[in-house]
Amino acid sequence: MANFQGHALPGSFFLIIGLCWSVKYPLKYFSHTRKNSPLHYYRRLEIIEAAVRTLFSVIGILAEQFVPDGPHLHLYHENHWIKLMNWQHSTMYLFFAVSGIADMLTYLVSHVPLGVDRLVMAVAVFMEGFLFYYHVHNRPPLDQHIHSLLLYALFVGCVSISLEVILRDHIVLELFRTSLLILQGTWFWQIGFVLFPPFGTPEWDQKDEANLMFITMCFCWHYLAALSIVAINYSLVYCLLTRMKRHGRGEIIGIQKLNSVSTTQFSPASINDATIDPSTQAKAMDGVILTFLLSDPYSSHQQTALALPSTTSRPHYSPPPLMNSNSYLQQPCFSPGRLLLPPTGVPHFHSCPPLFLLPSSWMFH
Repeated sequence: MANFQGHALPGSFFLIIGLCWSVKYPLKYFSHTRKNSPLHYYRRLEIIEAAVRTLFSVIGILAEQFVPDGPHLHLYHENHWIKLMNWQHSTMYLFFAVSGIADMLTYLVSHVPLGVDRLVMAVAVFMEGFLFYYHVHNRPPLDQHIHSLLLYALFVGCVSISLEVILRDHIVLELFRTSLLILQGTWFWQIGFVLFPPFGTPEWDQKDEANLMFITMCFCWHYLAALSIVAINYSLVYCLLTRMKRHGRGEIIGIQKLNSVSTTQFSPASINDATIDPSTQAKAMDGVILTFLLSDPYSSHQQTALALPSTTSRPHYSPPPLMNSNSYLQQPCFSPGRLLLPPTGVPHFHSCPPLFLLPSSWMFH
C-alpha cells in the first residue's frame, strides 16, 4: 500500500517481533547457563512465536490484496498488470509466512534438520531486500534514498542469519539480528512519516539534498536507538533474574551421595521451623554433599531448620536444642553454599550439631 498505513503496518509487525526477541533471547541465554533450567518451555515459546509471525504475514497479505484500491488477487487483466506494488509487498509477506511455517516444523517434526528455520528466514530477508532494490526505480531522489538505506540492514541481516545456521543459539548473533529487526520496524514508520506525512504536516521536498543528508543521519540514530533497546532489555532481564534468584520462590533442598549417582531428597514437608522428625534425620548418610536454595516468598525473617547427619555415624548422639539465629555462621563446619560432610572419624566435625537454624531469605550456590 502506497500510503502511511501501508508502511506503519509492517513496521509494527517488525517492531513487535523485535521487542519480543530482545527479551526472549536473554532469557534463553541465562537459562542455558543455569543447571536444571526449564528449556522445554522455550520450545513451546518458539512454536507460539512462529505461529504469531505466520499470522502477521497472512494479515499483511490480506491487507495488501483486499484494500479498496488493491488488486483483489488479480494479477493481469486486459493486457496490463494490476497493482504490481501491492503484489510485491504480498510476495515479501509470503516469504515471511513460509519462514514462520518452517520454524514451527522445526520444533514440531523431529526429522526436520536443525538449522532449516534459520536458512529459510535468511532467504526471506534476502527476498525482501531483493524486491526492495527494484521497488524504488523511477522514483524521486528522497524516495529512492530512504528505501535504499533499508537495504543495508536487510542484506547484513541476511548474512547474520545465515551464520546462525552454523552457530546455533549464538547470543551475539541473535541480539544483532534483533537490533536489525527493530531498526527495520522503526524505519518503516519513518518512511511513512517522510513520504506520506499524517496529520496534515507539510510534505518533504523530494529533491532537496539537505533532506537526503538528514535522512542518512536519522538512519544512524534509529540504529543507535535499536541497540539501546536491546541493551536495556538485556540488562533488565539480567537484573530481574538475579533478583528472583536472590529472593527465590520456594525451597529446593537436595542431598547427593559422594561417588554415587543415587540421590536422597528431603521434601519441604519434612522440614519445619522448629523440629525435624528423627526418622527423617536418620536418612541422611555419611559423606554427602548438601546443596540448597533457601527462599521465603512471604517474610525475609522466616527461618528454616536443615537436618544434617548424623545419627547413623553417631548412634548414641542426642541432638542439642536448635541454635540461636545469631550464631548460625559461627560453626567451623559451615561453609556458605555447600556443606561437605565427610565420613565418621574426622575429629573437628564431632563438635558440629546436626541442626542449623538459617534464615530462609538467604540463597546459596
